[in-house]
Amino acid sequence: MSKSYIILNKIKEEQSVIITQKTKESNSHRRIKEEAMNSTIVLRRRMESVQKNLQTTPACGATAGQSKSLENELKQIESEIETNTKISELESKSESKTQNEVDAANTLIFNQEKIVNELVEEVSVINDKTDYAEAQREVILEQKEEEKYEKDVVKVEVESFRANQTALSDESTLREMTAESQLLSRAYTAAITTFNKQKVIITKTMSTRTQNIQKLQKDL
Repeated sequence: MSKSYIILNKIKEEQSVIITQKTKESNSHRRIKEEAMNSTIVLRRRMESVQKNLQTTPACGATAGQSKSLENELKQIESEIETNTKISELESKSESKTQNEVDAANTLIFNQEKIVNELVEEVSVINDKTDYAEAQREVILEQKEEEKYEKDVVKVEVESFRANQTALSDESTLREMTAESQLLSRAYTAAITTFNKQKVIITKTMSTRTQNIQKLQKDL
């Protein structure tokens, strides 16, 4: 891209010199041509006047010298008109040639500018596509992040559900164990109570037997 701008600037620099020079030459040729054409117009008017005077001036007698002078002047005018015509034609060709060279120089600049503009347009299109691709990439990344977030949420929900189920199961087991423990505690309490009652009965029985034995020993 920068290379194209360098070429463009170089062409503009070189061709601007040519354009300036050839434009001056073209203007000079045009000015000379116009001067020759204007001179021809004046000469043709003068020629018409001389021709009229020549027609009314006899070529013999007292006016013979005047007539000869008019003829010479007419030839001189015709010669100058012919010269001006040639000058006008040559200057017209030169003007056309230099103008063509100016047009060619402008065309070179225009063509290079066109190349640069096309490159700028291509770069702009590439940048637009790059920006679009980057935007799409951002969208895709956002979508992936959302999908990942949704998957993470689902995963957490599943794990939470499983943990909840495990907790419910543990709670049920704990309840069963608690109930069993309560039953064992009640059975133990009942057994202790029964034991104590039996102990009291046995103690009384033993005390009675002891008394009876002591009484029997006294009696013997």
